[in-house]
Amino acid sequence: MTDEFKLNDAQKQQLVDITQSNTSNYAAGYEFLRQEMQNFLDNPANAENPHRQDYARMIF
Repeated sequence: MTDEFKLNDAQKQQLVDITQSNTSNYAAGYEFLRQEMQNFLDNPANAENPHRQDYARMIF
């Protein structure tokens, strides 16, 4: 199983913006992460990604 879901730099910055530099709005930040993971799972280009099954088994 993979240790973590990787975010690119733009996604990291968006998360920082949503959570106001990690000080508030945690529910919105969690929703952003959940949606990014779902987007990854829904993208056919990731069908053969070795971590895809691990992410699909996660409860979020």
